[in-house]
Amino acid sequence: MDSMKGIGLGIVVGVLAGCQSGSKSVAIEPIKLKNEAAIADVYVNDDQALKSWTLDGQRLDSYRSTALDEVTAEERTVLPNPDGFRSIRVELQLPHDSDMPSVAFKEDGVHLPATATLLIDGHRWVAWYAKPFKGTKEVDLSVGVSTAPWEVVGAYRWSDKKAEHVSGQEFKPKLTTQGAEGNESVLLSPASPSESTSLAFRYVLKDKKGDPLMSAGSADREGTRTYWFRGGLGNVATIELQSRPYEWIDLGRVNVAGN
Repeated sequence: MDSMKGIGLGIVVGVLAGCQSGSKSVAIEPIKLKNEAAIADVYVNDDQALKSWTLDGQRLDSYRSTALDEVTAEERTVLPNPDGFRSIRVELQLPHDSDMPSVAFKEDGVHLPATATLLIDGHRWVAWYAKPFKGTKEVDLSVGVSTAPWEVVGAYRWSDKKAEHVSGQEFKPKLTTQGAEGNESVLLSPASPSESTSLAFRYVLKDKKGDPLMSAGSADREGTRTYWFRGGLGNVATIELQSRPYEWIDLGRVNVAGN
């Protein structure tokens, strides 16, 4: 893991050190990861001013939208950005038909999950996190990516509206439901959320046939992370906590001011 981190850092530093003045079309050279994956690009966006730049602050040839298309100021309204709101984006290349990768960031040592991860086409993904950076010029940044198979680290049986612990880690899940019949969603609120900077986690609900319910996202509610799944509460048979390891790449100091 440490050797991989060093390789990634060496590639990035080498690329940045060799940059010439003027704009560029890509921010970094590809960084190879495990499981035939690669980091194809990492860059910073000012999504209000429609500007994108490299990790050391050099302007890219064009603004990179969510879909990685070239977008000009004439095609979208440019808005003021007094709070210095930025998104730091990583473009990944995976084998075709791969499952969604797990992506996280470390900013000055603080672990931050990706705000969103989207499939661009059959093998390209983009993930990012966004926040205000008012008054901040640089941050120390690492990106963690996992494409490894998921492993079950905790499981509960759901029966008679109760969760019974079966094996592994205890996370004391609470299930509720919302929505009208035929358009129901199951809400999962773990009493003991999993926190780790080395592992990616996800919760999976399975029906009596062992098929997973479709995940419909998550959000913070009253200080607790809540997860949504499509389907009725009566369909749930098991609740699983799954994990897989991150592969961390140190990107060094990143210019978030764009100058």
